[in-house]
Amino acid sequence: MLPHTQILSLHVPASPGASPLTGTNELSMLPRGAIVVNTARGSRIADR
Repeated sequence: MLPHTQILSLHVPASPGASPLTGTNELSMLPRGAIVVNTARGSRIADR
């Protein structure tokens, strides 16, 4: 599904000890120009 996603929007709470929902592997599957909206706080996306 991610290779066909134009907009990825995360709306989940960031709680202590919660693991990221999305990482570099998932982000690399998005097509070029896709938009990521993270209203969940930075800790829910592992970009490193």
